[in-house]
Amino acid sequence: MFYLGVDNCVYSPKNISLKLVCGVTDFEVRVDGKIIALTDISSNAGNNGVYVQDPVSLVYYTKYNIYKALTLIKDEPIFIS
Repeated sequence: MFYLGVDNCVYSPKNISLKLVCGVTDFEVRVDGKIIALTDISSNAGNNGVYVQDPVSLVYYTKYNIYKALTLIKDEPIFIS
């Protein structure tokens, strides 16, 4: 299980001190371990579907900044505006 800290960072279940992705308001983790995250709507931090790899944690993630909530169905994101 991954955790969203009070500092808006996603943490690994294996190493609670390792920040995987920051600036997050909500997130889901796919079966393959890739993180789909939402940022504050006013943020310009989104990469909207393009996965990038964090150089420290080596986790792949993508951020969206145009939605308020999300869920996954069969590993596909469903967004709520």
